[in-house]
Amino acid sequence: MLPIVDAEVRLVLLNHLASRRLANSPSALRSAGLEPEQIERLRALPAQELARLADMRSLTMGFTINPAGLRHGLRAIAVMRDREWLESYFLLHGASWQLMRALFRLRRKRVFSRRQELGAWFPPGRVKLPEGPVREDIRIVWKRIQENDLRLRYYRLHQEFKPILIRVLEEVIRSQEDRR
Repeated sequence: MLPIVDAEVRLVLLNHLASRRLANSPSALRSAGLEPEQIERLRALPAQELARLADMRSLTMGFTINPAGLRHGLRAIAVMRDREWLESYFLLHGASWQLMRALFRLRRKRVFSRRQELGAWFPPGRVKLPEGPVREDIRIVWKRIQENDLRLRYYRLHQEFKPILIRVLEEVIRSQEDRR
């Protein structure tokens, strides 16, 4: 158990205990070391006395954390952060709204508003494809990239051809698939 020493945090927790309807679940209270009568007495205290109680050092309060839940939460946050970074990367490097919809499930309006937020404007219309040898190089690299996640596959492709917009790379790949 990690001790809670901050009086404001202790007051919030006491207030939380007093306001919840825990008296109906005595087993939950007993597992936390509390009795229903104590909760009823907390509930009856005026705010000023509840604050005095929170200041008392004789009242020890602490918390525990579920390590597996924390690990899961931290992983989820990292995944969300990576996804947001990759989404911004694609927008900044000219991915089409169709690709953004396919990879990130973003609607067209959202793509355009995110581009505006990022200051990433690209002229509308069809893109000019690179010369034949460059297109062939793009196709070779695309085949060589062994990545199941399509987002990462496009990202790695763009890393190989940084000066070329992602939507141009996308068109080259799509034109190759259309020929099949």
